[in-house]
This record gives sequence, C-alpha cells and structure tokens, in this order.
Amino acid sequence: MGTPFAATYGLKGTTANPADQGYPQINLSNQFTTIGFAGGISLPSPIAILEFFDNVMTHKNAHTIQFGGTFFHLSFNPRFPNNARGVSTYSGAYTGTPLGDFLKGDPASAQVGLEKARENATTNWAHLYVQDDWQVKPSLVLNLGLRYEYNANLVAKPNQTSNIDLTAPGALHS
Repeated sequence: MGTPFAATYGLKGTTANPADQGYPQINLSNQFTTIGFAGGISLPSPIAILEFFDNVMTHKNAHTIQFGGTFFHLSFNPRFPNNARGVSTYSGAYTGTPLGDFLKGDPASAQVGLEKARENATTNWAHLYVQDDWQVKPSLVLNLGLRYEYNANLVAKPNQTSNIDLTAPGALHS
C-alpha cells in the first residue's frame, strides 16, 4: 500500500487504488534526476508460462550434429497503471531554472495516466536449430548451422489494445 499523496494534496485524476498510490513523479529538465515514480507495470495473477525445449547431439564419422528447439507460450493479464500517480515536468519556463519553477509550483507540463488498463494477452514463440561440426582434417573443422526463430506479437482480447499502422494511407503527414 502506498502513500495517498494525491488525495492529501488535492492532485486530481490520479489513482485511487491503494496498491498504486504513492508520490508523483517530478522531472526537473536537464538539472536533476527524476524524483519519484509515476507507476508502472504490475503483473497480478493469473500469469501462465509454458515452455518445452529439447536438444539432441549425435556423432557419426567426421560429423557432430546437434539439433533442437524450444516452444514458449505466455498468457497473462497485466495492469498498466502508467503515470497513475501523476507526472509533472519543470523546465525553467517561468523562473529560468527547473528547480525555481518546481519551488514556485509552476510545471511546464503535467499528465496523469489511466488507473487501470487491462490487456489479457497471449503470445507463442518457436525456435529451431541444426548445427553440423564437420572435422574435415585434423586441423580443420567446419561449423555449419541454421537457426529459425518465430516470435509472435502479443495478441489481446478485442478492444484492449491498439496498433498504429504507419503504412496506412494518410497515417503520416508531411
């Protein structure tokens, strides 16, 4: 459980969820490191990871052949309360220094994210390989191999995520 900073000091639009509460993030542009944490990814149950893998090696005459692969399945339901605590950026636009703007209480920008944004998503990965170590001569070994990897994008239930297609007509404007 976090500190209810936003409720105590009247910051509007920030999270009311006690698990995500805490001090907001303060950015003092080009002067100090970021202060605070705006909120980030939390992965509550359920999360399911399934992985199968195997490797085989055989030696015949001048060849040592290895092959194998892995299959990985991920199914999860994360919450992304990004910026749920609020983010204020002070640039020096009012006093000439970011710290001066902060002490005066005049941010150049402020934002707050969604308290809850769910994504019930799954992905599958498959990786396969084959390798041949061929002892051509006592002083010469050729290593030949081939690897294939398939890493699918996360697929979420309908209306939970959006993708931007920059190749769509009218997506980019000059």
